[in-house]
Amino acid sequence: MRPPFLLGLMTSLFLSFFSAAEGIAQTREDWVRVRVLRNLNKVEIYGIDLQVQKRTLKSVLRAKPVAIPRMIFEKITVEQVSLQGKKFFKVSERHQGINKIKIIAGPFLEIQGDQLLVAGLSVPSRVLLQLRQNQIDLIGALPLEDYLAGVLTSEMPSSWPLEALKAQAVAARSYTLAVMRERADQSFHVENTVHDQVFKHKSLSRRELPKYRQAERALLETRGIFLQEKNSQQIVKSFYHSDCGGVTRSAKAVWGSGSQEGAVVDQSCPQNPKARWSLTVSGRELFQKVRKLTQSGEMVKFISPAFLVKGEERVVLVLASGERKTVSANDLRASLGFDRLKSARFEVKAVRDSFLFQGLGFGHGVGLCQWGARALADRGKTYSQILAHYYSYATLSQTSQKVALLLDTRQNPQREDNYN
Repeated sequence: MRPPFLLGLMTSLFLSFFSAAEGIAQTREDWVRVRVLRNLNKVEIYGIDLQVQKRTLKSVLRAKPVAIPRMIFEKITVEQVSLQGKKFFKVSERHQGINKIKIIAGPFLEIQGDQLLVAGLSVPSRVLLQLRQNQIDLIGALPLEDYLAGVLTSEMPSSWPLEALKAQAVAARSYTLAVMRERADQSFHVENTVHDQVFKHKSLSRRELPKYRQAERALLETRGIFLQEKNSQQIVKSFYHSDCGGVTRSAKAVWGSGSQEGAVVDQSCPQNPKARWSLTVSGRELFQKVRKLTQSGEMVKFISPAFLVKGEERVVLVLASGERKTVSANDLRASLGFDRLKSARFEVKAVRDSFLFQGLGFGHGVGLCQWGARALADRGKTYSQILAHYYSYATLSQTSQKVALLLDTRQNPQREDNYN
């Protein structure tokens, strides 16, 4: 969609981006800043009607209405240069075969345009470039619902049941709103990876493709709806994951802090065709990967399955000397790679000079289980019932309403047979 360039429209856009408003009107929180690319030496942006504006952190967070002069370029190349000990953007603008070079002070550069492409990727029509040490990060800025369209189609297959997609949409919206408040004064709110939520920008034309129609419907039918804690009225930081392996976990169990609520049984998850996994790691690789955890130069002889210590999942690493090191199961996953050691639900045994991990599920296991949500939707459960199952401590609320809509928690969310 072509961004507005006339003064009146630009004024309206910036007011909606950063002003506080009631109800369904756009608010400062309605716009998401998502880091799309990081640690770049050079940024080449292709697009239509490209426009450049210098920014500071203050103006990024609290921009006043401005109009950027309309200048039609085919391509803008941005690099970081140092002059007299200070860092600047070197901006090369190309139009109709003519190159122009400008040196612009940082730390932010805003570029707007239509159909923007960077490194072959579609990016939002408004991006911020940030100087970080000797490299550049690219941050996309876009309305909340547009951001969620890129999350929903990346986090869950659009062919899945509508009610599962709606539950996922609400969970993603709640997580985003909670994190935006936590990081309101940072240059970006969320990463575009599993560190926050997987995000791949979808232009409006792509979102209208038949394969995304179900996801668009899920977003439309849950627009403005989010999860709110019953006791504190705070927006729920609603974590979610791919496959709990049969039992979800509390935030406290995984990260050692946060709520101890939320663990539920999902008997259908082990039926996921990819639920069971195995990983073989050589003793030498394991030694190299966990040295920071053990703070030792010794090889590992034995690894225990995860168990709870003061509410947190931990494992024991037995070293060659017999010394025992108790570490967080999540830290062990991080050391070996979250995509390799897929969950903390594993058994492990030594096989010659290697370790064989065999486990269930994929992800940290906190909050909504995506495969479990699919199973519940297949059984005819509504998105509100699915959310009640995973977030029994929450209510549904809507931005345009003052009164929260209670989740259906009359059933015991701990019991899987309530959803048969």
